[in-house]
Amino acid sequence: SDLDNPWSYLVTACQMLNQTSIANLPAVLPNYLDIDRTLWFLASEIAYSDDDSYVYKGKMDYYLYYEPETGRITPLEYDGNSVMTSNAVNWSPFYNANKVNYPLLNRMLQVPEWRQRYLAHMRTIIAEQFVPAKANAIIDNYRTQIEALVQADPKKLYTYNQFISELTVLKNFVNNRRNTLLANTEVAQVAPTIQSASYSNISGQAWTPPAAGEPANVTAQVSAANGIFQVRLYHAAGLTGNFTQAVMYDDGQHNDGAAGDGIYGAAIPAYPAGSWVRFYIEAVANNTAKSVSYLPVGAEHDVFVYKVRSL
Repeated sequence: SDLDNPWSYLVTACQMLNQTSIANLPAVLPNYLDIDRTLWFLASEIAYSDDDSYVYKGKMDYYLYYEPETGRITPLEYDGNSVMTSNAVNWSPFYNANKVNYPLLNRMLQVPEWRQRYLAHMRTIIAEQFVPAKANAIIDNYRTQIEALVQADPKKLYTYNQFISELTVLKNFVNNRRNTLLANTEVAQVAPTIQSASYSNISGQAWTPPAAGEPANVTAQVSAANGIFQVRLYHAAGLTGNFTQAVMYDDGQHNDGAAGDGIYGAAIPAYPAGSWVRFYIEAVANNTAKSVSYLPVGAEHDVFVYKVRSL
């Protein structure tokens, strides 16, 4: 590392996580920890029932990355070689979150907005990765590639018949894990649907970056069976760092079309020429949980990006 004392950054982040009140965590912890990537990390490990991981062991088998541009730490998967086992197929989506010695789970998921963000990411993982037909095709493709090699290997640790039977175990895991997660009452909450989003310059040209000193107008079409509590625009200058939040409106006064038409609008401030700008949309349902959804669904690592033009 190029850091003189890298442990000090980890110690400080741990202190902020453990010693800050739950109410104050949203204002404090994002300065030391990449919140969104941490939630993706936790959701992925739990979705795949990784029993060689932070969410299972709590104190080992994960990397930490220090981002010098922002001073934030991010936990990262270490190896992922102990996942998708039948004995862990029924893990709760909040596995070990009630234990104080798992503070990333225990404390972060007590923050309501972070809990809903975590749940949104879990739903995305289920929808994109825990699809039996898709997963079965991937498993069958790998079988085609390696089956003859496995069968011919004179030093394999497992028998060929065990290899064949484990293919079925993997397929069953995907189906059963999907059912277990979707049966959870919090995962099953219905979040809004963000059908589309776009940005435009001040001349109204869609997907055309603004010029230097000009704002960008962002719109999103949103609907929800249980009503919409709020739609939010997250935006940031540069390719790293925390986002700024702004409320989007469907009032006909924010370049959003007619009032009440399901199109929400807000503006991203002007930046100098050559600036990279990132943004994404969050929609909040008007249910008790305030369930959320995102566009792009991979936010905050998959977001809309544009570069400000010269005048």
